[in-house]
Amino acid sequence: LPDLARLSTEALAALLDAPSEPLRRLAFDQLAARGRADPDVAAHLRSRVAGDHRRARSLRALGLLGQLDGETIAAAAADDARVVRVHLVKAVEALPSQEPAHARLLRTGLADQDPFVRRAAAEALGARASLDALPDLLAAVRAAAPDDVQLAHALRRAIAASLASADAETLAAIPVAADDLGNLLDIVADLPVAYQRFYDSPAAERTCALCGTVHPGRDHAAWHALLDRQGPWVPAPG
Repeated sequence: LPDLARLSTEALAALLDAPSEPLRRLAFDQLAARGRADPDVAAHLRSRVAGDHRRARSLRALGLLGQLDGETIAAAAADDARVVRVHLVKAVEALPSQEPAHARLLRTGLADQDPFVRRAAAEALGARASLDALPDLLAAVRAAAPDDVQLAHALRRAIAASLASADAETLAAIPVAADDLGNLLDIVADLPVAYQRFYDSPAAERTCALCGTVHPGRDHAAWHALLDRQGPWVPAPG
């Protein structure tokens, strides 16, 4: 194993495409550490050279260094290599602040031709929960292959997180297409179990006088306005 600390930045960047994953990881860590003191590292990371793993890992390093700019993101989003687009989604997810363009990229990733990119986008949208992503998430549920259980699980988690990010009154007002209602209510039914913090919160009594269960927020009437669109709601057991 070479002494990575003695290698040039370009030699380190070349190791991002090494056949060994541990070596790629070590080179990545060395570049990220070096880039904090040397602004020239970012230029090597932005180089659009051959080598899918180098381009992919470079995106993650640029994100850590705060150097993941719009031009680099756009180029990576159009990259033919699946691994590059997956790492782009993960790099954008990890950014400390999210811009509208970043949210659009994640939502666009839900319709990527590759299932691994779609799954990464669903996981990122679950981590960066926003009700704005709900229509795209529901569309992805409709389009998902029935046998892609990992994508289905990631989408359910992302939808649940989106719902939990808003208050009940906002949820009651969201437009939901008839084709999506069944999927949405199925996920809503799991929210009291999935979000234990609603049970544990000492801030207020959260037991609903209408059905005896616990809902997010205090506006039980608004919450039921969503739940009852498909008739009286029966809470999931457990």
